[in-house]
Amino acid sequence: MAKPTGKPNGRPKKIIDYQLVEDLSQIQCTQEEISQILDISSRTLQKDEEFLRIYKKGIESGRMSLRRMQYKSAMNGNVTMQIWLGKQYLNQMDKMVVDNNAELIEAAADTLIKVRKVAEAEDDDV
Repeated sequence: MAKPTGKPNGRPKKIIDYQLVEDLSQIQCTQEEISQILDISSRTLQKDEEFLRIYKKGIESGRMSLRRMQYKSAMNGNVTMQIWLGKQYLNQMDKMVVDNNAELIEAAADTLIKVRKVAEAEDDDV
């Protein structure tokens, strides 16, 4: 058995910049992207309870900010945003108009058949 030297074993513990984690998660960065920026493996980050708490808080805060800006844009008269938010939250949808012209389609098909027969008869005469 090795003698204790009083020195810590293994490499030094990485320090996580939690403020940076929150800032990055607010702009919807993934855990993998954050791990690359912090130069810490994503598996290590996922074992850190404080990281997970701050990451989730940042993601939700970013979503709320985005939703707030979208709402503000709609309230300022952005019609596109009003339509989009109406579809998302009010179950509104674009109305599709279906024109049932079965009789017209059938008549066109009959005419096409007659034209083909006439064309075939002319080909036979030549």
